[in-house]
Amino acid sequence: MRRQRWRVTIIGFALLAAIALARGIQSSHSGSLSPNCARIQVKVADDSVTSRGTKLLHWSATAAAGVRYVIAINATSVTLAGTVATAVPASGPVGQASRLQTMGHDCLGRGSFGVLLPPGTYSVTLFRIDTSDSATAVVSTKIRVTP
Repeated sequence: MRRQRWRVTIIGFALLAAIALARGIQSSHSGSLSPNCARIQVKVADDSVTSRGTKLLHWSATAAAGVRYVIAINATSVTLAGTVATAVPASGPVGQASRLQTMGHDCLGRGSFGVLLPPGTYSVTLFRIDTSDSATAVVSTKIRVTP
């Protein structure tokens, strides 16, 4: 009888752990795009994020395999120093940028970064990087930063 209770307890614990793990994976991919090698696109997981908060801005992007790109917030351009990208704003506060990335064979990239911008509405832009390291803004979406 006692052995039976332990089995039920262990099975119950394993089931709860599996559910928690599945929900964690699901939430980290919420708002994610589906792979698409024929279309360049960018999407953010949430419509808004807190300024200087602990919640990260999660993004996903699609493009053809081999495309080099940077995702940046509040940037009209980006500059590169190796794999480190710096967002260049048109005016106002300097935004953030991901590192230089290369789209894999699955044609889907994901990432995140903290938002250090004051409250307002900003563009999140995918910049395609050519062989001479110059950046071209290809597609963008909007994000609202709240206090």
